[in-house]
Amino acid sequence: PDCASDRKPMSVRSRILAAIATKDRTIERQSLVMSLAAQVLTETSLEKAVMELVNATYRVVDCERVSLFMIEDDQLVCAAAPVDGRVGWRIPLGHGIAGHVAVSGQTLNIPDAYERLDLFDPTFDRKSNYRTQSVLAIPFREGGAEGDVVGVLQAINKKAVVQGESSVFDKSDVQMLQLLLDLTAHQIRMCAMMNHMTQASSRQETTFRLVNTICQATRLD
Repeated sequence: PDCASDRKPMSVRSRILAAIATKDRTIERQSLVMSLAAQVLTETSLEKAVMELVNATYRVVDCERVSLFMIEDDQLVCAAAPVDGRVGWRIPLGHGIAGHVAVSGQTLNIPDAYERLDLFDPTFDRKSNYRTQSVLAIPFREGGAEGDVVGVLQAINKKAVVQGESSVFDKSDVQMLQLLLDLTAHQIRMCAMMNHMTQASSRQETTFRLVNTICQATRLD
């Protein structure tokens, strides 16, 4: 009986220490997220803001690959891809993991992509000799939780603590990445709008110069 009574306080103490350690790790991760988000908020260039967000994602959830998709003309446009990956390509809304998240507005945390072949297309894996396993895809919204979905951030393959073993994204990863998006989504959206306006202005100027050149050539004739 004495031994049993001795073990019980130790068990309670262990649980308390574990809870404190978890809380400390959460506070530490939240501080990291806010620090990284602040770097995104200083950027006015879409390219630089997206780069900061992607780099922040790598640090926050410790994954192998990150992709960012923006909704444009009822399609998802790849705004950021892993190193040497193509950007600018489009997928229809509702297609694939990212497309599904964009339409549903719900986060998808998939432990093994090959268990969701209704959403995951393994063609790229076969061509590149890569193995996609865990996927975390989160919608980001303009104006908070009730705002419209403007894009999807997708993290692939959570890095394992022990090399060679597989790992999955946990609840804390979802919460931290959601916090990062909540803090930065508006800035990313504003940068995208400014980029579109600049491109539109540039096209108008080019058209004006072309028309002016044609008019001058006609007068000379």
